[in-house]
Amino acid sequence: MLSRRVSVATSWALMSVALLSCGGSYDEGTGLYHDDGNGFFIRFPAGWHESASTAGALITVTAPDERAQINMVVRELPQSVTFNQYVDQLISRWGSLGGRKVEEGEMLIGGVGGFWTVRGLSVAGQRFMAITYSAMNGPKVYSVICMTIEADFQEYRSVFEEVAGSLMFIS
Repeated sequence: MLSRRVSVATSWALMSVALLSCGGSYDEGTGLYHDDGNGFFIRFPAGWHESASTAGALITVTAPDERAQINMVVRELPQSVTFNQYVDQLISRWGSLGGRKVEEGEMLIGGVGGFWTVRGLSVAGQRFMAITYSAMNGPKVYSVICMTIEADFQEYRSVFEEVAGSLMFIS
């Protein structure tokens, strides 16, 4: 039931974002997701299972205990939109969805400058925490969107950071 609530909350949060999907391959045993079409690979925790993809996600993986979910999304930006403008739009969307900013910052993701933001959300009376890591490579923005209930966020945060840190671009 909790994974359904996490899935519903993630779907709700992503509905306003138009995203690209080209398909990749996922090895649940190793956690490796490889997507030649979008030019990247990422490593999810071994044993996390692929679940029904959230609207707009290339892949959605869920923890074995169903208490956390990670989505990989890719969006090609028009030439007129910069990465900073995209990040501003993303923050604005979270706000319009009722998300409250908890913290944000910058980091290297896949060897390029990236941005992360933590937002709190309330959906149907349930409180969630979401952390989004985004980086731009070429004309595409790659985002790792992680979500769990608020009470479990600190337990999963290091897992989320490790996944985002594993994102690598294929030249």
